[in-house]
Amino acid sequence: MKITRSLALARPIAVTLKQPADCKMVIVALRQCCAAAALRLADLAGPVRLVGLVGLVGLGACQADTVQYGCPSSCIGAAYATFDLACSPNDLASVVATGPCAMPDAGVSYYTGTETELLVTVGSPEAGVCHVALRFATGFSYEQDVTFTSQADPTPKGCSPCPSFIGPTVGPWAVNNPSDTCVALPDAGASADAASDVASE
Repeated sequence: MKITRSLALARPIAVTLKQPADCKMVIVALRQCCAAAALRLADLAGPVRLVGLVGLVGLGACQADTVQYGCPSSCIGAAYATFDLACSPNDLASVVATGPCAMPDAGVSYYTGTETELLVTVGSPEAGVCHVALRFATGFSYEQDVTFTSQADPTPKGCSPCPSFIGPTVGPWAVNNPSDTCVALPDAGASADAASDVASE
């Protein structure tokens, strides 16, 4: 399953303290501590874990549970069904997805990308069952039903929750396309020799 994250959904980090010594340390480092019930450490580099019992004279009470830091800076935006092909380049001629995954005008490169043909990825904007069909020029075909559901983004304790996302329930799938669907790359050495022979004539 391929997952992408949305960088626009950055989340704040809140710190909680329970011991006076902890609060004093943060005051020295950040010159502030515990605004009402939480302290934000947006400027601290690296993960932080501060746990203890509250008691800060003159600044009010700081109170909260154990919190884990190192929150992700983004949320999962989408997850894709992935189909692993046996070779690249290959003679994959078409990818057709029906159901909520349908993209009638999409070409093969929409599903494989332009850099490699080793992977076919199919996404869905909503929950439901999609049928994915791969057709190769040699006649080989592969078909698979994929169920997409709304899924929770696993967020560490103490981090702001992310919205749910749509993703496949299982995967990836191995297409196991046969060797005759693989396209041989031209021999660079042979091409150079041929060019040299033509130039010498």
